[in-house]
Amino acid sequence: MKKRFMILLLAAFAATFIFAAGNTRAKATNQITVGVAMNQLDDFQTRFWSKFKTYAAKIGVKLIMYNADGNTDAQISQVDDLITLHPDVIFIKAIDADAAVPAFKACAKAGIPTVAGQFGVNYADTLQLVISNYGGGVAIGEYLCDYLKKNPKANLKIGYIWGVNSAPVMQQRYKGCFDTVNAKYADRV
Repeated sequence: MKKRFMILLLAAFAATFIFAAGNTRAKATNQITVGVAMNQLDDFQTRFWSKFKTYAAKIGVKLIMYNADGNTDAQISQVDDLITLHPDVIFIKAIDADAAVPAFKACAKAGIPTVAGQFGVNYADTLQLVISNYGGGVAIGEYLCDYLKKNPKANLKIGYIWGVNSAPVMQQRYKGCFDTVNAKYADRV
């Protein structure tokens, strides 16, 4: 899991900064500015943001970050605020694949390229660096199935921490996990 996180993180860094470097304003000022619209700052996202910020500082990229704290309306408003600051690119970790589309369209209208990070968005005109949340859930489910296979007398009482409960990506991960476990061991969970 840590390896996947690092690969995603490096891809996000590279794509975002390369995208921004091509922007005319960045070339004129010799300074790349990246707007970042985070979906929330839970433990995982905080680590992601920390690495993102450290790498940006190392290569001289200015970051402007907003945290929507799981609120889609807040995220759209924050992207609007970022647009007024004219960054070279806006990196958006969307809360909802459909609800975030107006934010991506607003960036396009303003001429600011976007990168959708980690979670997909239903908007084709952006660079999407995403993972399959259903697939991530399947991987968790396979891990649990492997445990149950190795421990035939075990039963599991599974507590699942949703994160942002209303976010479709969280629901996809949950579904992937329990579809996998229930297909093999419904009587033991």
